Amino acid sequence: MQAQLDLKSMKILYGQPIIGTDVRLIKPKDFFGFSLEEQKIFCALRSVINPIDLTTNIQIKNLSFLCNLSVESLRGSFFTLIDKASKLDLISANGKHCKIFEKSNYDTKSGFFSVTFGKCLNNVLLRTQKCFSNYSMFLMSRLTSKYAIRLFRLFLNLGYIEDNKTYERVFFSDDFKQMMFAPKKSPKFYDDIVKNSIRLIKANTGYDIQYSVFKDGNTNKITRISFLVTPHCFRGF
Repeated sequence: MQAQLDLKSMKILYGQPIIGTDVRLIKPKDFFGFSLEEQKIFCALRSVINPIDLTTNIQIKNLSFLCNLSVESLRGSFFTLIDKASKLDLISANGKHCKIFEKSNYDTKSGFFSVTFGKCLNNVLLRTQKCFSNYSMFLMSRLTSKYAIRLFRLFLNLGYIEDNKTYERVFFSDDFKQMMFAPKKSPKFYDDIVKNSIRLIKANTGYDIQYSVFKDGNTNKITRISFLVTPHCFRGF
């Protein structure tokens, strides 16, 4: 989709919160993002976080329900998530380093998972906590693509968005590809990954999404991508 959208004819909700930039992720070269299952677990853990001490304690059957994953799949993916997260370094605005999870444990007797999120994530987690509700997790659990979940998370990270209101988000192309953890050489990124992600989100979450790309006049290279997103969270469910 290349034609520019007529924003003036639409009811755009301006002044919405933007994605937090007070924490920077330092990732190793061989890190290509969390898998579909790992992202579901991560988002489920943060959806039930205790805001006082940034801890989450949840029984495996309840986590399985939130993620729409089998108990067997959940156990394996939980430990791969923790392992991958341990290799990532976060730097806060004041220069302090921390990990995504400071502590993690699975009690085989009680069947409880417990994690403690890194302290430098405090502002980001609390600012966007209301967006990662159980209902958002229900919508996310229906998605079957890791790229669709990443794109949906970008929309949730914008902060609270009124139902039936339209908002716009513009990304530079290179930044957007990094956020999506897309392969460096992905010639059909917009035709395959983006279109398929939008199709899945529209079909499973009740969100209306339109997008347009902007190209450099000299090189014909895509430089920016703009999304118009209208949550219809309770329509059809």
